[in-house]
Amino acid sequence: MKKIIIFTVYALISISSFSQDIISMKRGKRMEVFVTEITPTLVRYKLSKDSNARVYFVFKDDVTGIMYQDGRIEKFDKSIFFAWSRVRNTVLY
Repeated sequence: MKKIIIFTVYALISISSFSQDIISMKRGKRMEVFVTEITPTLVRYKLSKDSNARVYFVFKDDVTGIMYQDGRIEKFDKSIFFAWSRVRNTVLY
């Protein structure tokens, strides 16, 4: 029993040390990455934490949300912008 508990604790620690951010795409794809920057139009990310790793990007319009490694969730929902633009009679995109 003691060995099982020690193995479980070790497994949880090792999994949490390799945790990454998860980007959920509108097409249903999920990518495990390290998000480096979010601009008004792009989400920039790396595939590894290496400082020399190549930086990729996806358009923010193609992303439904991001779940960060600390558990925080950020959603990108356009319906808020559509409602606001109708009130202001302007187009935001």
